[in-house]
Amino acid sequence: MKNNVTTLQKSHEYNWYVIYVNSRSEKKVVSELQEQAIHAWAPLVRTLRQWSDRRKMVEVPLFTGYVFVKIRWRDYLKVLQTPNVVAFVRFESKPAIVPPYQIDNLKILIQEKPEFRVTNQHFETGDPVIIEAGPLKGLQGHLIKKKGKTNLLIEVEGITRQLVVDIHAALVTRNHLTAG
Repeated sequence: MKNNVTTLQKSHEYNWYVIYVNSRSEKKVVSELQEQAIHAWAPLVRTLRQWSDRRKMVEVPLFTGYVFVKIRWRDYLKVLQTPNVVAFVRFESKPAIVPPYQIDNLKILIQEKPEFRVTNQHFETGDPVIIEAGPLKGLQGHLIKKKGKTNLLIEVEGITRQLVVDIHAALVTRNHLTAG
């Protein structure tokens, strides 16, 4: 996992960081940070929850216990002093910076699922790929499995979580920009 820690010293620049928050407080932390004029985001997904007497669609965090913040380094303490914020996620003893394209990938990912098409493209496991069409257009990842559909592994730098999305191969091309 690569991490750009060199921009930590540039307190005038905005960077995306990840913070740990208390259990089930992601939405509240986002709200409290936004009230302090801090750009905060917790990706939410809709899911059907079942209770003994009813079923209901609810929004839940994609990553429980995590919130993304886009701050200048000088706002570090302001974030830490917010209720329910536990700590910044660290990489090699420094707060992990999440590249903006990873945030963009997450935003793309939580949108609706793409359509299916026929293709004769050939991919190998491990190929860097990019989605070229449909609602997930622009999402980058690595092929992890082939089974009629193409499964993309989307690694979110800065946290030890991975997302897997099933998508038809017709919507995917090899990403030559990241290929080694």
